[in-house]
Amino acid sequence: MKKTLALIMALLMCLSLSACGGKSKELTVDNYSDYLNISVIPLFTGKDWLIKPTGSPNSISCNSQAECSFNIKSASPNYDYENVVITIRVTATYNTYRSFDKTPNVAFADEITITCDIGGNGTGKLVIFEGIEKTYQIEENSLDYDWEVVAVQGTAISVG
Repeated sequence: MKKTLALIMALLMCLSLSACGGKSKELTVDNYSDYLNISVIPLFTGKDWLIKPTGSPNSISCNSQAECSFNIKSASPNYDYENVVITIRVTATYNTYRSFDKTPNVAFADEITITCDIGGNGTGKLVIFEGIEKTYQIEENSLDYDWEVVAVQGTAISVG
């Protein structure tokens, strides 16, 4: 009887130890949103025209820029992350001016890759428009963008 009881207790101790081990889940494009929250913030910087009092129209310049800032956060403090890399594709259209000539619906498409730390945090910026030779300016309210996660790799590990 003592041997049976000792064996049952040993088995229970083994089960309790294995229950404490973290369960890991491979992250994919289909399930990443269960474990990570991604926010995208469009940023428009500057619309300062610098005009020299004398000279040709080429003396007009600006420092206009549009970009998207990406923030990735763990959906829960109950997860740690291993080797998490996320690729986000951004598409956009915007209007630009060169001097006083408007170019509408300029197309943009690019990808950014963001690596997350063990806590599931990651950041990145993708420049959508930067004044070419400082003589172009983006129209402030013309940025229309969309984004999608196109690739995910890594593991979410339950720690709670």
